[in-house]
Amino acid sequence: MLPFFTNPENRARLYFLWIAVGCVVLGGGTALGLRIYRPWIQERLTQEARTALARGDFPVASLNARRALQNSPDDARVLRLMAEIFEKGGNPDAVGWCGRVADLSPGSGEAHLEWARVAVKFQKFALAERALAGVPEDDRLRIAYSTTAGQVAFEAGRLAEAERHFAAAVQRAPENPAHHLAHGRVQVLSSDFFTRDAGRTELRELAEQPAHAAPALRALIASYEASQELAAALREGERLLTLPAHTFFDALNRLKLLRQTQDERFPAVLAALQAEAVKTPMNAGALIVWMGGAGLAQEALDWATQREPKLGRVAELRQAIAGCRLTLRDWPAVMNLTADPWRQAEYVRHAYRSEALRARGDLQLARAEWNLATTAAQHSPSAIQWLAKVAAQADWTDASEQTLWMAVGNVPNPAWAVDQLGRRFHEQKNSESLHRLAAKYLATDPQNENLRNDHAFLSVLLGKDAERALIVASDLARKHPENAAYTSTYAVALHLARRSAEALAVLEKLPPEELVKPPIAAHYGVILVANGRPEDARRYLRLGRLAPLLAEEVALVDRAAASIPGDDPPGQ
Repeated sequence: MLPFFTNPENRARLYFLWIAVGCVVLGGGTALGLRIYRPWIQERLTQEARTALARGDFPVASLNARRALQNSPDDARVLRLMAEIFEKGGNPDAVGWCGRVADLSPGSGEAHLEWARVAVKFQKFALAERALAGVPEDDRLRIAYSTTAGQVAFEAGRLAEAERHFAAAVQRAPENPAHHLAHGRVQVLSSDFFTRDAGRTELRELAEQPAHAAPALRALIASYEASQELAAALREGERLLTLPAHTFFDALNRLKLLRQTQDERFPAVLAALQAEAVKTPMNAGALIVWMGGAGLAQEALDWATQREPKLGRVAELRQAIAGCRLTLRDWPAVMNLTADPWRQAEYVRHAYRSEALRARGDLQLARAEWNLATTAAQHSPSAIQWLAKVAAQADWTDASEQTLWMAVGNVPNPAWAVDQLGRRFHEQKNSESLHRLAAKYLATDPQNENLRNDHAFLSVLLGKDAERALIVASDLARKHPENAAYTSTYAVALHLARRSAEALAVLEKLPPEELVKPPIAAHYGVILVANGRPEDARRYLRLGRLAPLLAEEVALVDRAAASIPGDDPPGQ
């Protein structure tokens, strides 16, 4: 018998044993190595991203951060770093990265407040609302919540809510002038005399502090202008120009006030401002634009193309000069000035071309240019607002409606666009378009109860997702039993769901003075008829016809009235 190690069969077994042991060791070593390597490479990539960010190299910083995320997709540190990279680079995608951090930390007030702050910075106010909704109650006592929520409410036009938040910030940190400035800016916009006066007092006090004098005076000037107190606005405007922090645009606003008040100093101040504006194309452009809008378009062209001919050759001023040519209806000059691209102002160029072509009767090309204008403006709320104003002034219905629809989903506070579309659709008695408008507007502010009520009412009236609309109407009516509009919507929803007895019980909880208001009277009369009380309904149906009812509401009223012997014929 051969010794163990000299036996060929035993040597083969030993060989395979060593291979197996080697594989196990190697596998374990590899796994151990990966566990050690991954955190190391993650730290190295993160540090390289931070270093690149510190020197302002955003592409390299982003590349390294993305590689770190490939290694560990839910690393909150790297996600925050990505948000910082995009924010410092001026990229609105920073909002999305902050949102991912908040989603990974649902109970973190810090993460949600940061998300809201960045959303406000990039004018993503619907996302800011969503971020603030996720802030825990305890964190809502923080100053950061009050200031951010105040700004979001202000941009949405909810001035009373904004004032409340800024007042809370002032109360928690009365030594911080920035909170007083924000509070005063909101107060001076109030329609209430005492609130507005309190805001002006707050701003006057801030105007005595050198670091805050300029913004406080600008807010005061805007307040006086809004209430047509032009002498007071001019007084504060002249005070503003004595400050080192004043700008050319402050001087331009003073010029505007001098013209509005027919001040004899206007010609001399205009000449002085023209001499100053020649030095900087941006200032020259601003002055030309203002002159064009102030009825001085020809004077602006004389200055820019004759007295200072070098201005007429500056590419950056083509937009301002073209605007004056447009005002003077010089269509060939407009087409010539808009022939080449205008970089960041393509939406203006295409709009000008569209108006010139329309004036010349070339409607097909005019419509094509307008479509190019809206495409160029689609990511800029201010550009969309400008286009909507231009279309309205030109009385171009199709273009105006197209741009207003864009505004509803793309500008921070689209109430002005919704109001214009709403009036138009009401006049047309176009319930389908009103429903589509309500749905789109609601998507921008899902928690707004008035919008939820409007959408629910139109939904039940048109029979679109009526069951869900009934639930929404029920919730609103039960939450706000004193709100007659919500109660009326709920009653109509019940009636159209063949639950007219319940509808009547709901409506009759309202005070008698609410039931005689025409819009509610129409609904009450219809529901009374459905409950076998035609004689009681007669008066309310007649009152209801005084309301600006939609076609579907008119049909309900007419059917109800037709069942009452001796009542007015339908439509009377």
